[in-house]
Amino acid sequence: MEKSNKAILLIHEIYGVNNHMKFMKEKLSKLEADIICPNLLSTDVPYSYEEEGMAYQNFVQNIGIDEGSRQITNMVIQLKQEYEEVGVIGFSVGAT
Repeated sequence: MEKSNKAILLIHEIYGVNNHMKFMKEKLSKLEADIICPNLLSTDVPYSYEEEGMAYQNFVQNIGIDEGSRQITNMVIQLKQEYEEVGVIGFSVGAT
């Protein structure tokens, strides 16, 4: 499969790369772009929606807006070196 010249950086909610984000990645893959959904959490396992309080605390204590923005900015800079077009889609805190 040939690499696309377009990339979309998909930024998850405070819950991590959960089933919703996997669903969105699948749907967006129809746009003929490479969809990149990095895990910005300090854990490999996403939080469930029932664990909203824990997910929020993890975000505030281990990531935060400043660190999350830094990580995303660095990813966009790297992707711009590899792709002609780069888009960003974020959800909830990821949209901030």
